[in-house]
Amino acid sequence: MSWVSFISFATCLLLAATTFFRRTDVFAPYRVFGFIWSLAIGLADLKFSFFQRVWTTYSWVVLLIGICSMMIGFFIAGVPFIDKPMLSFSEQRRRLFEAPVSKDKLFWTIILLSVLYIIGLCVEVQAAGTFPAFAARPDRARIEFGVFGIHLFVTTMPTILLLGTEYVVLFWKKSPMIRRLFLLLACSSVFFTFALLLQRFGYVMWAIPTICFVYYATNRIKFRHLLLSGTILLGFLQILQSIRVARYVEHYTYVVSRMRFPKTYAALTEPYMYIAMNLENFARSVEQWTSYTYGYFTFDFLMALTGLKHPLAKEFGLVERPFLISGYNTFSFLMPFYQDFGVFGVAVIPLSLGVGIGYLYHRMRRQPTVTNTTMYSVAVYLLVISFFIHALGMLTVFSNVLLLAVLHLVLLENRTRENGPGYA
Repeated sequence: MSWVSFISFATCLLLAATTFFRRTDVFAPYRVFGFIWSLAIGLADLKFSFFQRVWTTYSWVVLLIGICSMMIGFFIAGVPFIDKPMLSFSEQRRRLFEAPVSKDKLFWTIILLSVLYIIGLCVEVQAAGTFPAFAARPDRARIEFGVFGIHLFVTTMPTILLLGTEYVVLFWKKSPMIRRLFLLLACSSVFFTFALLLQRFGYVMWAIPTICFVYYATNRIKFRHLLLSGTILLGFLQILQSIRVARYVEHYTYVVSRMRFPKTYAALTEPYMYIAMNLENFARSVEQWTSYTYGYFTFDFLMALTGLKHPLAKEFGLVERPFLISGYNTFSFLMPFYQDFGVFGVAVIPLSLGVGIGYLYHRMRRQPTVTNTTMYSVAVYLLVISFFIHALGMLTVFSNVLLLAVLHLVLLENRTRENGPGYA
């Protein structure tokens, strides 16, 4: 084991061990981001695949600039709140339940979004002929499935289920049985029909914010619950993966990844490569990327929404995933910033994101509302997935984040109550 891996894993263990301390906030931004990136760097530097190689000094510098910029942003955001102590978790939860959210509006919003989801899904299934899970080539069908515009209604799955979680946490005991049944039917229909699309990404986008929201809204989430929830989620995602690659031999991934460890541990290939190759692709690409696109990749959601993404790529020969190693095609959240603005982008944009997420966190811990708790829960998801992609730049993610923000502002009955006294 290299000294880089040793330090990284030691940092992971330290962050994990301190979660057992009293009044420790498990989902503090610096803790989440620090743990994820320490783990990713530690695993990547083990070099378990023959596709991996020793990184150059330049690659290390660019990577560390991006990570440090994000962490600095978290701490900068905390400066204005130095003289305003955080609320205790019990007080935060008490005030959260006093947040002015309309039970009726929340319920009917979930029902309406579920109906729109089902309608959109029916249109897409009619266009495709079947669900990807039932197609002759599931791995190919899941990529080709979708109708532009209509698919945005289908990808609201994480929003629908997260709103459902909010309703259960805040209003379940006060709701009549008929509403409970309708809510369960709507959310269950969305959950299980989306599984037929073989899209794991949407479930992760729902599960992480859900766990985070329940953690801040109740006292029922403990470390063992997080471990159990993570195990169940990974098991479910693995089932979807097994359907997608059912036609491949058992050790296909192990063979094509050219792993250095024995075939006995072939089951570890996919999770290892899923994490390590993101950083490996990034380290290789920054050495070879020579031209910049000034916002095209960073604001991918805007390019997709306006219909300019593919015409511009064709006109200027833009390659979204250059210099790939093997079949792994992700680069971590830093890659679009480097593609667009070079080292400057890697330094400034993560800093700005860190300040924004950090401010949202500190405001939530001092003036908790359903709105800022939900939005910070989504921000935690962005931090967790940052080793993999720049999620906020994707139209699917951006549209869900925007929808959640708008819906919560509409659902707030009395804005003056939300902005009332909140600091301890």
